[in-house]
Amino acid sequence: MNPVHVIEQCDECGLLPAGTWVVACSGGLDSVCLVQALVAAGFRARLRVATVDHGLHSLSADHCEFVQDLCSRLNVECQVIHLDAEQLMAGANLEATAREHRYAALKRYACQTQSAVILTAHTANDQAETLLMRLSKGAGLTGLRGILRDGHQIVRPWLTVTRNELRAWAKEMGVEWCEDPTNEDTQYMRSRLRRKAIPELSKAFGDSFLRNVNRSAQRLAMTENALNELLRPAISQCVHQLDQGCRIHVPDLSNLSRPIRLEILYRVMNAMLSPTGRVSLNRHELQVSRLDKLVCAPAQGGSADLGFGWTAWRSRDWLEVRLRERLQTENVIIEIDDFGTYSLGDWQVEVSDEGRFTGVDGQSGISGRRHPFPWTFGFVQSSDTYQPFGAPGHRKAMRVLMDSGISAQGRSVCPVIRRQSIVLAMPVVRPSESGRCTVGDQLFGVTFRRV
Repeated sequence: MNPVHVIEQCDECGLLPAGTWVVACSGGLDSVCLVQALVAAGFRARLRVATVDHGLHSLSADHCEFVQDLCSRLNVECQVIHLDAEQLMAGANLEATAREHRYAALKRYACQTQSAVILTAHTANDQAETLLMRLSKGAGLTGLRGILRDGHQIVRPWLTVTRNELRAWAKEMGVEWCEDPTNEDTQYMRSRLRRKAIPELSKAFGDSFLRNVNRSAQRLAMTENALNELLRPAISQCVHQLDQGCRIHVPDLSNLSRPIRLEILYRVMNAMLSPTGRVSLNRHELQVSRLDKLVCAPAQGGSADLGFGWTAWRSRDWLEVRLRERLQTENVIIEIDDFGTYSLGDWQVEVSDEGRFTGVDGQSGISGRRHPFPWTFGFVQSSDTYQPFGAPGHRKAMRVLMDSGISAQGRSVCPVIRRQSIVLAMPVVRPSESGRCTVGDQLFGVTFRRV
């Protein structure tokens, strides 16, 4: 294997676009070989080398200086990018945080230099390490596609090349590189895989192990691309995006086969819980199971707590997934046009044709003659006025709640039944028992429940 030939093949197959390229170089074996091979292949004038000083170990600045010296000898432009070590260490996962900040800085530099792509030196070894880590976390198809050779403005020419092949070439060519001390730190999963698992697996399965793993990842990536093409029309038809949530048309979703339906629900949950677009390794089995139960449930209603501040509820033909805190601020409403059970967030309301006064909180009566359907089910707003059955006049709904001893927090999440702009029922306020139906009138029953 000749790395220069690999670069030439990447260029021939269109993997390397026109224009300049930012080359990420840490000073380690893989990235130094990438710079050397690109220069040897005749691309010197198109290179903009970037080396990132994370400040996380004592040799970080020395490694950046090594890269600068290398680029000076090769007559290649070089830029040192400094990151804030304290900010990196403040993240919950140091490796993930450092990676996010590093890529963000490289993309900013690519934008500044008007470069077409960023070239990184991920090898077949990195691919195997990534797949093993994701397998250990129960990743699905998206996770098991591994590291993409070309995607998100990043090209990885070395994914078909092993680290041993690069080391052999570097020694033959007299190429020098730095050793990153963090690669020897076994507190990191990737380091443990690199030092122990990958060598043992390569020994057990032979020299072709790393390439075969990379081949499997590429095939899974192709499978996911095909699945995306097949799912795109169904998702477009069934799922309607909202700010901080979505609405799902249940009849359209129910017409699909169960595997397709579940995959769409998985993607909905990943979009809700991983809004940054990063690959989610959590398949959200519990949340998807709860959503599917709502899809398969009777059309009258139902709700489910999805965790992480998210809630879902079924109202006839629609399944809505929203952040709880958005339900009140955006004045989300459900239309009531018949008897049945309706859900909104943590609340359910049952509407029946048998109204009665029992003196129990949560039960109310509404005059069917004075206030016929349709009604709406939502959360109380500061502009709402309240007209309980059997009581004359109107009062501000918020004032009624305050007089009933409801806290400010309780008032902000109090559900109500409205007709037009008039609140007809609230769960924490008992109606007047002096109200009587007139001849030809009908008392509809309304019962609120917290679920």
